[in-house]
Amino acid sequence: MARFSETPDGRKPERAGGELPASIRPMASRMTANMPVFLEHVLCPFSSSAPDLDGLRAAAGKLLLGVGRESADQEALVGPSRRIAELTGAETLAFPGGHVGCVEHPEEFAKALLSAMSR
Repeated sequence: MARFSETPDGRKPERAGGELPASIRPMASRMTANMPVFLEHVLCPFSSSAPDLDGLRAAAGKLLLGVGRESADQEALVGPSRRIAELTGAETLAFPGGHVGCVEHPEEFAKALLSAMSR
């Protein structure tokens, strides 16, 4: 997971104080315990699939690919959305927080999501 969170040039993203956000700390032990399930049943199938680019291009005007502001330098987290936007003409929108911004900053995330949906 340390390697997964590195930037393309090998830098490790910095967090304020070097700690997980307070809102995520209670979940950390569960997330660690669930890591084998995540890797086998979520990450592997997700990372080995190929998007239907023709279908996404056809719907590009309706697509809005969200990325976390605090994840901007983590290619593994934002790269796929940016690449799909590049290949389809869809738009990306930065949301508050990082990869799990809806948990880190739920109120700000909800406001940004509602604003994006009302476009």
